[in-house]
Amino acid sequence: MLMLRHVYRTSPSLMEDLLSALLEDDEIEIGPGFQQQVGGSHSIPDAVLIQKPLNVYIEAKRGDWLHDGQIEGHLRSIESRGHPAGTAWLIGLTTNAVVDADLERWRGMAKVRGVNFAVATYR
Repeated sequence: MLMLRHVYRTSPSLMEDLLSALLEDDEIEIGPGFQQQVGGSHSIPDAVLIQKPLNVYIEAKRGDWLHDGQIEGHLRSIESRGHPAGTAWLIGLTTNAVVDADLERWRGMAKVRGVNFAVATYR
């Protein structure tokens, strides 16, 4: 977590790149977006600063010890926090790649709870 904090302080765009790489093809936006003259239903303000919610949870293992009970527990905890669907990520960080069948099962478990799931290796 200290490394991620340092990356963000150094460059929010580098943090976006790092999270996008960890989360495969999903695009992640860090920080506020800036828009001008965005029309609403009753007015057109001169400028709008918008920041999308993003909640990233990481389970780091020194080996390959991710398992269903642990993933399920994390997903239940994340769901109980009430994040809007699609704004929370759980990343399993392991030494070696996980079996495709496990990855698909865990993604399915996450999807039911409105959470995105990804696995990355230290490599």
